[in-house]
Amino acid sequence: MIVSSVSTTFLDTAQRCEKKLEYRYVKRYERRVTGVKPERGTWVHELLAAHYQAIQDGKDPTKAAEEAHSQRLEERWDNLFDEEKEALGDIPGQAWAIYERYAERYREADKRWVRILLVEKYLKIPMPQLPVPLGIKCDLVVLDDLGFVWVVDHKVVSTIPDEENRMLDTQGPRYILGIQQLMKIKGIKPKGVGMIYDYVRDRVPAKPQLLKNGKGLSKAQIDTDYDTYLATILEHGFDPADYEDKLNDLSLNARPYFERWQVPKSDERLRQELQNIRAITERSIYPKEYYARSLDRFSCSWDCEYKNLCLIELEGGDPSLELKANFVVRKEDE
Repeated sequence: MIVSSVSTTFLDTAQRCEKKLEYRYVKRYERRVTGVKPERGTWVHELLAAHYQAIQDGKDPTKAAEEAHSQRLEERWDNLFDEEKEALGDIPGQAWAIYERYAERYREADKRWVRILLVEKYLKIPMPQLPVPLGIKCDLVVLDDLGFVWVVDHKVVSTIPDEENRMLDTQGPRYILGIQQLMKIKGIKPKGVGMIYDYVRDRVPAKPQLLKNGKGLSKAQIDTDYDTYLATILEHGFDPADYEDKLNDLSLNARPYFERWQVPKSDERLRQELQNIRAITERSIYPKEYYARSLDRFSCSWDCEYKNLCLIELEGGDPSLELKANFVVRKEDE
């Protein structure tokens, strides 16, 4: 077997392209430096993990997040070349600003959680229907004040997805299946297990610019919110009444920066998802002599970090320079 458990990433990769599966799970190639969005998303995830782990442990969440931020700066950011830092931009500052706003936004709402059960844990859960355990990495698992268990998945996104996106999501049902099985193994009987899609936009609201004459703020369309625009008005000593039209527009139409969606999944959806997991697993976990490429003019360009490597090998080229420049080899399973 090429893996000791099947994660959502493994299952999705197996469905997408066998060659990508080979690169990631057989040869274990991993990008040395990821793109801006994955790097920022990972940074925000680590800060939130430290935040909630501290709450679970009865410690100061802000202090824990500060320590996690400093550790990532030292272990990750300081080891990048200047050119790499320049290409990524001010990710440390962006991630911290997003974290601070998130912590303030949900300070009161999180008090509804009676207990934090798990924080950022990779679980290998034995499933009777599968030849290997189901692997799930839960950002957060909580028990609410009504007796329901929720799997909270932090999703750092450019745009908050719609309902159809949540219906098409495969990760949520897999997480619920895993946690249901874990509860069963431990003899715990919650009222139910559901999914919370915890959307976090990958930016902070922009501040409106001061007009050139210094006598007001621009009312041009920018990606901001009511609170930020109002705070900028007051910062410059202007009268909010002069910006009533802009503030009203933002209060009604501004894109949200945070949203949480509580989504249960039907028994039928979970049954079918389990069948899908079993089918994908049985055809993908054993080594093959040849891994077929699923070339696609659109998907390969936006969803595959191995595209250049794949094209070099496809034309019979030497991949050694590409591997040396952009990849490392993982020692163990993800």
